Amino acid sequence: MRVYLIDGYSLLYRAFYALPQSISTSSGLPTNALYGFTSMLLKLLDSEEDVGLGVVWDGGMPKFRLEIFPEYKAQRSAMPEELRSQLDHLDEILDAMNIPAIRAEGFEADDALATMSRQVPEDVELYIVTGDQDAMQLVDGNVKVLRTTRGVSETKTYGRDEVVDEYGVTPEQIPDYKALTGDSSDNIPGVRGIGPKGAANLLKQFGTLDGVYENLENISAKGTRNKLEDGRESAFMSLELARMRFDVPVKFDPEALHFEGVSPDIRDITRRYEFRTLESRLTELPVAGGEKLPPLERLEVSVSDEPIELSFEPVAAAPVQDESGRWCVAVSGDDVRVTEGVPDVPMKVHDSKGLGVLDADFDTYLAAY
Repeated sequence: MRVYLIDGYSLLYRAFYALPQSISTSSGLPTNALYGFTSMLLKLLDSEEDVGLGVVWDGGMPKFRLEIFPEYKAQRSAMPEELRSQLDHLDEILDAMNIPAIRAEGFEADDALATMSRQVPEDVELYIVTGDQDAMQLVDGNVKVLRTTRGVSETKTYGRDEVVDEYGVTPEQIPDYKALTGDSSDNIPGVRGIGPKGAANLLKQFGTLDGVYENLENISAKGTRNKLEDGRESAFMSLELARMRFDVPVKFDPEALHFEGVSPDIRDITRRYEFRTLESRLTELPVAGGEKLPPLERLEVSVSDEPIELSFEPVAAAPVQDESGRWCVAVSGDDVRVTEGVPDVPMKVHDSKGLGVLDADFDTYLAAY
């Protein structure tokens, strides 16, 4: 069995910024984040027959990290109102799809994901769906990261080898790596002047942050050694911020996460949010409990093989003279052509090209254009 645990806010923000904010219902409700998030859920459901899903949300700002560093994530701007207005509606969509939401008060989604990643039985594959690099430290034998790389449409799977190839360190070394490089997205300071390449080289040589500082005298580059000495306090504080917690009160239950089907009212959801292009995919999903979706309203359609121009009563060459002496002629059909006119009689027409009129003095069709 494969289980996907989704970092809710990470995916929500990516969906919001990846899709045009002009996407909305006819009543004006923004739906771009809802649409992108739902599309990703469908993509995951399509990937495996035996699949489980859960969306993990932050349970508030973690006090223990703020106690370590009050400026933790302080640089982040407030959630855009156009995104905030979609949050409650997302809960409704998840309920209709029977996908559980998971949150632990006082803990970030990262910590809940970390705790559950250590509870995965051997016969289950866990994929953590996120756009953040933090989760790379959780990669293990049957735990992988499915990282969104471009909006929500493109992803890359990270196992142990992929983490080493991209970062130059093992999954276990990711917290030490971030302690050295810092992380601007979380406002983790790291060590000033130590970049990704330098951090990877240090950890490759000395293993851990402790190992780096125990071997300062063995670092030949004086500039690097001075930076590390100056940034010692910041480095170890950053390590505490970067390490995920494994003691969150959450339980990984594959059976509870197993996808059994959508709710029978899923069609109402697709219409409420006007997911026209997603409706067929959502309504083709199995329905929980073996129920069936309510039938569509019957629509009577009349089909005729008659050419369209013959479905109207032709009135070709039906002249009418008004009181001023002007003549009006209504013609229809491709077989009607006005091949020549009388030079001293002005002709005003609509679509002279369609009628074959070459010397009309005014064309309302062209004028409208």
